[in-house]
Amino acid sequence: MLNTLFSGIFSSTTQTIAVPQFLLCIAVALVIGIFLAAVYSYKTKYTKSFVVTLALLPAVVCVVIMMVNGNVGAGVAVAGAFSLVRFRSVPGTAKEIGTIFLAMGAGLICGMGYLGYAVLFSLILGIAMFILNKVNIGADKRLEQDRILKITIPEDLNYTGAFDDFNVCQNYPEIPTICPVDSNGVLTEEAGQFAGLTTDEANKKIAVYLDENGYLFALKKIIHQYPHCWRCKTPILFRATDQWFCSVEDFKDKACEAIDSVKWIPAWGHDRITNMVKERKDWCISRQRKWGVPIPIFFCKECGEAHIDNDAMMAVADLFEKEGSNAWYSHTAAEILPEGTKCKKCGCTEFEKEKDIMDVWFDSGSSHAAVISKRDNLKFPADLYLEGNDQYRGWFQSSLLTSVATEGVAPYKAVLTHGMILDEEKRKMSKSLGNGISPQDVTEKYGADVLRLWVSSTDYQSDVHISNEILKQISESYRKIRNTARYILGNVYDFNPDTDSVPVNELMPMDKWAIVKLNELIAKVKQAYDNYEFHQVYHSIRNFCVIDMSNFYLDVLKDRLYTEKSDSKSRKAAQTAIYIILNAMTRMISPILAYTSDEIWKYMPHSSNENAENVIFNEMPNQVEIETDADFMSFWDEIHQLRDDVKKSLEVLIKDKTIKSSLEAKVTLKASGEKLEFLKKAEPELAAAFIVSAVEIAENGGELEIAVDKAIGEKCERCWIISETVGTDSEHPHLCKRCCSILK
Repeated sequence: MLNTLFSGIFSSTTQTIAVPQFLLCIAVALVIGIFLAAVYSYKTKYTKSFVVTLALLPAVVCVVIMMVNGNVGAGVAVAGAFSLVRFRSVPGTAKEIGTIFLAMGAGLICGMGYLGYAVLFSLILGIAMFILNKVNIGADKRLEQDRILKITIPEDLNYTGAFDDFNVCQNYPEIPTICPVDSNGVLTEEAGQFAGLTTDEANKKIAVYLDENGYLFALKKIIHQYPHCWRCKTPILFRATDQWFCSVEDFKDKACEAIDSVKWIPAWGHDRITNMVKERKDWCISRQRKWGVPIPIFFCKECGEAHIDNDAMMAVADLFEKEGSNAWYSHTAAEILPEGTKCKKCGCTEFEKEKDIMDVWFDSGSSHAAVISKRDNLKFPADLYLEGNDQYRGWFQSSLLTSVATEGVAPYKAVLTHGMILDEEKRKMSKSLGNGISPQDVTEKYGADVLRLWVSSTDYQSDVHISNEILKQISESYRKIRNTARYILGNVYDFNPDTDSVPVNELMPMDKWAIVKLNELIAKVKQAYDNYEFHQVYHSIRNFCVIDMSNFYLDVLKDRLYTEKSDSKSRKAAQTAIYIILNAMTRMISPILAYTSDEIWKYMPHSSNENAENVIFNEMPNQVEIETDADFMSFWDEIHQLRDDVKKSLEVLIKDKTIKSSLEAKVTLKASGEKLEFLKKAEPELAAAFIVSAVEIAENGGELEIAVDKAIGEKCERCWIISETVGTDSEHPHLCKRCCSILK
């Protein structure tokens, strides 16, 4: 049958058409059309109306060709070629119209008897249309893409589609800009039969209308991000409306040069704002709100022309300076404008005020002019601008642009940005989510200084976390810092810095070590403050209080402070050292622990050259000039390390209840070579450093050995040291020889 069907395809003679052949031809054409339509419908989700169109058109063309020529095979071939091209084109485009005319041409060629040429013509047509479908050929292609985009995502015509519509139509001046949606989100009369519907209602009805009338190319719902109002969380509608713009093109390069002169903290802020400024287009400075700073523009009542005049603007500025910006709403245009003001276009003397307000970023971005430049106690440019890392597009950039446009320089010397506060689920804290932790609650539970200490403990350059567990940890750190200060305050109650201080170079070796450690802390803290690295301030001070002071120096110092004669040089040396430490530490923590530092300052003694009223009236501390070297610090650092090793051995005996405290112990250290030499040199300091009653040094010919035994002797009731000298003085039978000499 098929052999008969295509037997005359390349013959130049005509054939008589029989009814069975006619019906067979239609059937084959329908099968071809339906098959191609079904395949493409499966791939692209075509609508049913378009599938029917694809199926019927080849059959119609086939019948036309048969009527002209009578060749069944040629009719089927041309119909198949036309079907291939037809389903590859978009309805209503030049490609589709061209395809129809070309198919008709193929039918005419058949009618002239050149059947073979007709088939070749159809094949060439199919190849050409396929190529054209792949290549962007100008306006048709752009309009096709635009039409496809609009219909593919009908739910988002207010956003994605609207932007693309606008951008595409900018290439066609003959297409006007219209906005068929009013400020309430309802379609206007420009929307024709859809007028009065909300955008949500219209989206659905427009899609149905397109489908029923065969204009719908494809319909598919997708899940994607869409802008919502930050306050009420409802979707935002985008409309094409008249706005006021400020061009930045003329000074964009100068703004980038100004960026280079600013210190950006963190450093990546430089590249971030530079890229934003370079890519920035015109600045829309108008907003449609009922509150805000008004735009000082007037419109002619007669012709609607905008009256932009220097005298008019200065009149507004003078009025605002006297009464504030609310005067715009309490005075009429006639009361604001200079007498005799006329429209420059038509001469009318009646005007209406602009209803739009100024973009809040333009408003806040002008604060350098309204605040810094207007006050004698401030200077321009500002030393620092501080805000969240979302302000590179906002306040930082608007301030930069307004300043460069008017002053030619950036309004700030440095810009510091911080991350956002996240909850335990890593969500940004906000009032709308209700996941915030109230500062008042933290203050009531832990105190304001704990909250301030938490802020300083975070690396604010990235997003930070807060929770009750974190606050508990911070409160523990605060307690260690506070207790360090409290301990020192309790031991300088009888110390007068002006009369009792011992020169720093006459302090005892351990005191000198503590002062050098303080100098290292001062250097770290100063550098951290200069670089706004407040978490480094927190960690440095905390570690100093815990590791250097509480765990070592202040612990060792107890014996000297509690047992030595009150006016002895050794005790005064200890008081001098801890006074210097407390004085410097209080000044260093004052920017963070404001209340605690103020409290410490009120209770501690002061020298005559200090302001005793409040710590903030005094300068940050400078390093103490003291004569030490690297060998000295290395020597004491090694004692510190040895103490830690000895403490581990002591803890074993205390745990076994062999001894109750370290003062009941005697430590024997055995070593050889350089280690033995070090131990002999350090021997006078070791008993006090280990807080034990006795230390013995011996040689073993090998590595360091630490042995801890129970000390021999009786316990001194005054210093608690176990000593064989207890009871040797008849006047004080329960005291050791050292305590007896102190009491005499």
